[in-house]
Amino acid sequence: MDEILADAASGDFAESVLRQMLRQARRRQRVRQLRQVLLVAAVLSALHLWLRQPQTPKLARTAKEVSPAAEPRAFDLVMTQPLQADMIVNTQTGLVAIVTATWPSTLALVSTRSADQLFRELDDDQMLALLKDQPVALVRYGPHEATLVMPEKLLHEGFQVE
Repeated sequence: MDEILADAASGDFAESVLRQMLRQARRRQRVRQLRQVLLVAAVLSALHLWLRQPQTPKLARTAKEVSPAAEPRAFDLVMTQPLQADMIVNTQTGLVAIVTATWPSTLALVSTRSADQLFRELDDDQMLALLKDQPVALVRYGPHEATLVMPEKLLHEGFQVE
């Protein structure tokens, strides 16, 4: 009888061991799948963050780092260019035949003159000739851009223009 019970017990034991082994194999497979899913999610998140970074050109970053705009300047450089023809306002005579006024009338005399009489544009040689005895230098940045450099003391004290 012991032999019969031993055979029956060993059959149940073998079945329970097999069930436990299958459960462990399924659990290992689920853990492996979860690791793979988490790895893919981490890679996609890192890629998303990398692509969402603000892309500034290297030139703009360099210009911000090197720009001397933080230093106060003692003068401003004014650069002008001629107006386009369609931007110029002209007046015409003879459009109004008669102008009448009611009593008492006041008359204001308005006169204008050309802007050519107010300012005179100097070229480099003329400007340097005006400042010939002063310690100044003309620094060129391109064909149409230059800066007149002089000591700050000269700007504050003033100088004689000949």
